[in-house]
Amino acid sequence: MAVPGGRQTEDKKTVIAPGASQKVVLTVPTKYVRSREPYHKTVEVETNDPDKPVVRITLQFTVKDILVVRPDPVAFGKVRVGSENSKPLTITNKTKDAITIRKVSVFPGHALNVSPNADVRVDPGKTVTVQVTFRPPSPDRSFLGLVQIETDRENLGVKTVQVRASVTED
Repeated sequence: MAVPGGRQTEDKKTVIAPGASQKVVLTVPTKYVRSREPYHKTVEVETNDPDKPVVRITLQFTVKDILVVRPDPVAFGKVRVGSENSKPLTITNKTKDAITIRKVSVFPGHALNVSPNADVRVDPGKTVTVQVTFRPPSPDRSFLGLVQIETDRENLGVKTVQVRASVTED
């Protein structure tokens, strides 16, 4: 671990003088943290202190979404082959700055469509709605598709929402 301000030894270990303190910056990737309940992460720091050879630091935090997309998943339930089914997908901006949705993609494109699909501005604290349309081409006991939302924010990445349905012939 690289600790800003700490002295590095030849074996890449950081030395902190006796009685001194050192700030450690920890980054926890939250991309795959699905829960919005309090999350716990424990970090272990090895020391040369015989009384405390390992110091455990437990972080507790709640992941807060910048862009909230609901529903997640988009569930169409039971639908018939050849029918046209639409559901609203709401996108809420939880930041203090406007966010522009650059692109909304659907997969597979032969069964799903979304409108609008680009250049939608979401003002701070506001919500926009896009329509997801599903046209099942063939009976599948279960259908699974995706809606991907790309924004003008580099740190946000692509938001992905599942689309589910059960397709019948009758």
